Amino acid sequence: MVDKQGIPGSKPRWLKVKAPGSAECLEVERLLKGLKLHTVCQSASCPNRGQCWDNREAAFMILGIGTGIETCRHHLGQSR
Repeated sequence: MVDKQGIPGSKPRWLKVKAPGSAECLEVERLLKGLKLHTVCQSASCPNRGQCWDNREAAFMILGIGTGIETCRHHLGQSR
């Protein structure tokens, strides 16, 4: 964000996302690394990855078809 003088300021609270690092998030990361799997979240550098992985959720691309969590389907314009 930039103020009236063009000086960068801090982001509003609603725009800030918790950095991945909880026990659940690290568990998912270790599991994926051990299985040599890559998620859509990682490839897209999704800022919500920590929130999803905290809930032990991840999105995968299989043969070009996205399979994942509701948030990802919503952003891609897909519905159930």
